[in-house]
Amino acid sequence: MKKLLLLAFFAWMTTTIQAQLVDGSVAPNIKAMDINGRTWNLYDILESGRPVIMDVSATWCGPCWSYHNSNALETYYATHGPEGDGKSMVFFVEGDGSTNLSCLYGPTGCVGGTQGNWVANTPYPIFDNATVANDYAIAYFPTVYLICTDKTVKEVGQLSATNLWTQASPCVGDIPANWGNISKFDPGARSLQICGKQTIHPKFDFSNLGTDEITSMMVELRWNGTVIETIETTDAVTVLDQASVEFSPMEITAKGTLTAEIVEVNGVPNGKPSVQVVEFVDPAPSYTGNKIEVRVRADNSAKDIYWALLDENSNILADGGNQLVGINGGGQFPNGAPASPTAYANNASKRDTVEIPGECFTFVVVDAVGNGLLAPGNIKLHTLGGASFRGFTGNFGGRTGEAFTAITSGIDELSQLTALSIAPNPVAETMVVTYDLGISTQVNMSIVNAIGQTIFERNGAFATAGEQKSEISVAQFANGLYYLQLKAENGNVVAKPFVVAH
Repeated sequence: MKKLLLLAFFAWMTTTIQAQLVDGSVAPNIKAMDINGRTWNLYDILESGRPVIMDVSATWCGPCWSYHNSNALETYYATHGPEGDGKSMVFFVEGDGSTNLSCLYGPTGCVGGTQGNWVANTPYPIFDNATVANDYAIAYFPTVYLICTDKTVKEVGQLSATNLWTQASPCVGDIPANWGNISKFDPGARSLQICGKQTIHPKFDFSNLGTDEITSMMVELRWNGTVIETIETTDAVTVLDQASVEFSPMEITAKGTLTAEIVEVNGVPNGKPSVQVVEFVDPAPSYTGNKIEVRVRADNSAKDIYWALLDENSNILADGGNQLVGINGGGQFPNGAPASPTAYANNASKRDTVEIPGECFTFVVVDAVGNGLLAPGNIKLHTLGGASFRGFTGNFGGRTGEAFTAITSGIDELSQLTALSIAPNPVAETMVVTYDLGISTQVNMSIVNAIGQTIFERNGAFATAGEQKSEISVAQFANGLYYLQLKAENGNVVAKPFVVAH
């Protein structure tokens, strides 16, 4: 039986070998979390001047196990990795998606087969990530790649540590001694759109990409070019290690540019510039109504999705999806979110109606894995029973959102304006608007479309109390949902939806 399996493996290898990446191909970036929870960015390492040796193996693979136990990569890492001369890096990728994480630790709980404990005494990062193997068109295990600092790939095979360095050393670039590089700048905002005011909590993650340990660092936070906070850190960060810097909360009330920069490292100017910028912009067009409908079409990994409606103080007013992911769970579960009774079913459709209590709100969508909603999966916001006015789909990363201003005041408020009716409804050409006035007053009419744009206005003359009628032509309007609004002199408003269908 073992011989048959071995023959089948070599037959598979022979038929798929042509899919392997050609030497000189551009290396796909790897932005992934290792089994210890550290997120790595391959391009950051390459741009620091360090080539990467990457071993893509499978836990059941005998030749992979033999090479792993030769300690060639362990020796290479000890000599040229962060604790050696710091000129290179090593990645190990378990690239077979049919095996589970347990297989890296040995046979207990392993599904798919394993040769033993791959984690014990392995000092370099280990990734359980079949996506990397697919991106690199791995045709057989093990495949050992050299990824040079120009981001090109070369298959080098199962070489000794000395021979690996012979291949890699010409790729080594100019690595500054003191260099902190911002890898992720999080403005700590519910949305990058201005809607009322919000308190943000800026922070960033950075990596030590220099050759020396970072023992001190000066960083600046700027708003529209003006320094608003300077922080001097004294925590030690070893070579290729990561750390975070958190700034004081600040209030945002208008659009502008937020900038974070590492200015000095170990008392000298940063070895290479490291600046990250976030733009705060005006909100989307206003939405008219006091309710919205959230329509969810889940993808085939529905348990990873969570959404929330936030007020201007970032309080959660309504939410849906996997509560175990939550508002801060974007990208925090690279192997998939834990199961939850609140999670959506795969490929299911669901609708929720949500009240809008104020004039400013933010809708946020979170993905636990960090790859967004795979099409045709999507989440769309609709006017109540009407057309979609905002959708979220595709690879938006771990979190996306948008702020809106909602025209809610005066909806269905019937003081001096009563008994509003529209006939016919739906309407194709001309509609007759009928309403009663409780007192003599002037009434102004307007029509607002589904995304809050005013497309028709008529200022009325002074009218006495009683029933009023008015005709409005809608022949030039596109099909869809609209709102008719009547406003009296004292500010009282009544609104009614209608549909144009030619």
